[in-house]
Amino acid sequence: MNLWNKYDLKETLRDGVFTVVFEKVDGTERTMECTLNPTFMPPQLLTEQQESAKIRNENDDVLAVWDTQAKGWRSFHVSKVKEVR
Repeated sequence: MNLWNKYDLKETLRDGVFTVVFEKVDGTERTMECTLNPTFMPPQLLTEQQESAKIRNENDDVLAVWDTQAKGWRSFHVSKVKEVR
């Protein structure tokens, strides 16, 4: 059962780096260290993400985050989040 909504998860991820466990579209489980805190991402990439978000239609269930290990933007369905630590 998912206890997160997109707004609350975004607010949490702005506070630092967290480990998020979620179910991928293919049904497998993924564990990712991610953040929305600009301190942990390159400034030019933050700007690029903000600009591209303005162009795309935003899905209320999909959240784009900075993967600190892969050093890139990744996204997942908030409704598929199993754990945040």
